[in-house]
Amino acid sequence: MIAGKRQRICVVDDDETVRSVISQILELRYAVDAFSNAEDFITNADIPTLDAVITDVQLPGLTGIESIRLVHEKDDTIPVIVVTGMGDFETAISALKQGAFDFIVKPFHADQILISVEKAFERRMLYLENRKLVHELTEKNRQLEILYHQMNDRNTQIERDLDIASNLQDSLFPASFPSINGVSFSLRMKPAEKISGDFFDIIEVSPSKFMFIFADVSGHGVPAALYSAMMKSAIVSLQEKNLSPSEWLREVNHYLITSQKKMSYSYATLFCAFFNLDQGSIIYSNAGIPAPVILKTDGSRTHLNPTGPFVGLFEAADYDEVQIDIVSGDRMLIFSDGAYEVGMQSMTGYDTLVDYIDEIRSKQVSEIVESIYERLFMMLEGKPIRDDATIVGIEIKSFDKKQ
Repeated sequence: MIAGKRQRICVVDDDETVRSVISQILELRYAVDAFSNAEDFITNADIPTLDAVITDVQLPGLTGIESIRLVHEKDDTIPVIVVTGMGDFETAISALKQGAFDFIVKPFHADQILISVEKAFERRMLYLENRKLVHELTEKNRQLEILYHQMNDRNTQIERDLDIASNLQDSLFPASFPSINGVSFSLRMKPAEKISGDFFDIIEVSPSKFMFIFADVSGHGVPAALYSAMMKSAIVSLQEKNLSPSEWLREVNHYLITSQKKMSYSYATLFCAFFNLDQGSIIYSNAGIPAPVILKTDGSRTHLNPTGPFVGLFEAADYDEVQIDIVSGDRMLIFSDGAYEVGMQSMTGYDTLVDYIDEIRSKQVSEIVESIYERLFMMLEGKPIRDDATIVGIEIKSFDKKQ
């Protein structure tokens, strides 16, 4: 109701005395229009502006009960109060069934009229407030639906972009493992999101020599994938330089630091190993990758521990390299820390993973890789993976060592 506006009531009664009395009772508080029959009321009254109607039930021509329907066709929130004669309760009940708000029996007191009208106004205010709230809610729902569709379209586009990014990221990995005589490779990987910060590469130097590179960028998702693409760019730029593993790490570290236009909080762990099957040796340098494990044919195991700090953090970082001997039957397992970290709160731990590898060391390297992968997801129990998980197996099946 607009502040300062008087509420409007129409009084319809063919008895001039009754009509006059009701009007006088109401005019002290409200704006009142009076009609002697329902036809004039329906035709001439501005019904949508009314706040209530009081009508006699028994009218010549159009009855009060029929008026209820016509009023509510224009605005069903307008309360209609009917006036009946003493003993005409059946008509009053019929009027209530047709939608009348209340009924008043003649003879009546002024208080009866005022109380009934006040209750009618309260009811109408509730109806109007409810209608307003429903309208506002409908509008908000409409806006939310628009936002939902916009978000859904955006999410769909993001998913498409991530699919494209995932396909493009596949170029970071070898299209297939190279065919190196006497060496077999196995792989299992699972990104925490559609794209990963883990990657590896195998660079053939000769039929019996190759470089294996494995990287794990901090974090996961798009930022990690972009950083890993930058690392891949560094590695490609160095392929023709015939560098040793420690030189590789120093050059990649320098490339990452100088390529960034401003301070970055990203960094990466990086493992580089040069396999020389002619000499039966591996020369490696490890910038923070969880120590790869070599299962020796004599039942022992060797850990290729880190030899320097992460790449991409310290400009003056230096990296040592280590040479170890290998023989036919030796198997190497390289993995990112996501392969043994479970969920957001708990970890299996590196040592626990190594103990498990010992338990299944009699298997072929491909079976060991698969078992580690299955164990990781069994421990997750359906929870999201905490970090990108990559497991690579390399088995030296046979080679002729040249003296």
